[in-house]
Amino acid sequence: MDWIESNEWGKEVQKIKYFKNLPNLFSEFGVALVYVKYLPKTVYGAIRWIDGNPLIQISDRNKSLAVCWVTLFHEIGHAILHENEEIFDLDIDTTKTNKNNKEIEANKFSYEYLFNGDKLRKEIFAKISNRECISPKELSEKYDVDELFVGYWLNKIRYSNSNYKYITIQF
Repeated sequence: MDWIESNEWGKEVQKIKYFKNLPNLFSEFGVALVYVKYLPKTVYGAIRWIDGNPLIQISDRNKSLAVCWVTLFHEIGHAILHENEEIFDLDIDTTKTNKNNKEIEANKFSYEYLFNGDKLRKEIFAKISNRECISPKELSEKYDVDELFVGYWLNKIRYSNSNYKYITIQF
């Protein structure tokens, strides 16, 4: 929580080098962070516990830096909210009706820190339903979130506009 609340990461979210260096930073907190290449039928992320210390695994599924950040914060949410429980995250989308409470709680945790809550997602989905034009820059400013995270939702709904941030990453 110290690292999250320091918000040092907030200035670095678009930097692949910073994200790839997080395992070194997390080791200082007793957290193992491992990146794995995506293989078919694998998950976005998982958390395991070794002698009471969390081991967070993140895959480069979708090759999106934004997805990696959301997955990381989701798994950190599990580490903080569901200590010593091993959880495998098959889908980080809360719109699925079969989500269990732990998955919903971890999603809410990630939304709070990355999107300042859930209003950004709701507005994007409302604009799409109403066939309104979406300005990533305006939404970024309105919700005080990095454009990378506006791009996360735009990519999820397959909004085709070249004005949003989509940064690819590969481990």
